[in-house]
Amino acid sequence: MRAVTPVRIMATDDASVADDGSGPDPVGDADPVVAPVAVRSALADPPRPVRPLPVVASVAARPTWLAAAALVGVAVGVLASGGGGYTASTSLQISGTGSDSLRVKQVAQTVERLATSSGVLDAAAQERGVPASTLAGRVSAAWQEDTDLVTVSATGPDAAAAAADANAVAEAAVATSREGVEDQLQDLRRDANRLLTVERLSDADAEAARKSQLGSSLASRQDAVSAQTNGLFVADPAVSAAPGGLGRTTGAVAGLLGGLLLAALASVAAGTRWLRLGRGTRVVRLLPDVEVATPAQAAEVAGQVVQSRTSCLAIVSLPGTGTATSLTFALVVADFVREHGRSVTVVDVASLPSAEARRGVLRHDARTDVQETFGTDVAVVVVDSQDDAFQMLVGQGGFMAAVVGRPRTPLQSLVAAVSSLDRTRPVVITAP
Repeated sequence: MRAVTPVRIMATDDASVADDGSGPDPVGDADPVVAPVAVRSALADPPRPVRPLPVVASVAARPTWLAAAALVGVAVGVLASGGGGYTASTSLQISGTGSDSLRVKQVAQTVERLATSSGVLDAAAQERGVPASTLAGRVSAAWQEDTDLVTVSATGPDAAAAAADANAVAEAAVATSREGVEDQLQDLRRDANRLLTVERLSDADAEAARKSQLGSSLASRQDAVSAQTNGLFVADPAVSAAPGGLGRTTGAVAGLLGGLLLAALASVAAGTRWLRLGRGTRVVRLLPDVEVATPAQAAEVAGQVVQSRTSCLAIVSLPGTGTATSLTFALVVADFVREHGRSVTVVDVASLPSAEARRGVLRHDARTDVQETFGTDVAVVVVDSQDDAFQMLVGQGGFMAAVVGRPRTPLQSLVAAVSSLDRTRPVVITAP
């Protein structure tokens, strides 16, 4: 035999047990069969790269994302809907502001605030027979720029209620504005009467002149108040109402669909990140191009080894799987290969003493001339995908491969390993 770096042989053609003397269970706790095995020789088939995850499978693989996005979407949709209902509008017009645009803006903004003030809302709520706090949540006022109009809008559960609320608030605003004018005029009269009665002069002519002067002053001040106060009246009362925004049900449905869409886009963008291997059926959905089997199908793997006349089978252990799981599967496959009359050597790469020794058993010449290297017909080599020795298999052909993982194994690790071994078109073994 050719001289090679020493290896630790776990089982040969005359031994069917591990080096601790315990024999493997061909079936054990393995999962049920999920797919027929079709391990092919790399000499017969061209490389087949792993395609991106199917969109539907990628989205379905993240049910937690979908559920969370759906709940958030529904909540946002309901909050943004505003409760639906109906909206009615009443127009208030301001008179006496002249052509001064700044004056118009100041008066209009004052009316805006007046329409939603507590005094106006209290009066309108009393007229409508509803609490002022309820009415405050339904009513708004907005000045229509470059006009002398202020629009009072109200929402309600039905069209009639919305129109009645808008009209009540507008009328209360007009009444409050008029009351303000009357109050100012009353103050002027009160001041004038006080001056007439308190500060009388002893001279009759002088008193008459004083009273005439006070009367003229009062008249001028009244005219000034009337001119500065401006008139406010209802120009266009609400007679109907239109549906106001989305209803809660419509908002919830829209939010649900939006949330699911965002979750789907995020799932597609994430690809294999944060996904686990799960059961074999999940791998089939996510990676339809990959052959999937379970440890219970070791006999089929062994049959393919014998039928293809391949002399080397590499069993790659993914992170978190454990060498023991992969080694047990290798020993079971070796037993079935012996049943077909071929001698077998099982090599545990992790047990070898040095990096040089671990790479040596996976060299191209060692794999292609197993009879000369190991003295048997077939070599079954178990190697961890994170071991530097695994790099000796990357991009290589001329052997068969099986990748072993557990449900908690990151899917990214599986895709990376399968892509590295694409020339062999490896079978994926989903261990329990």
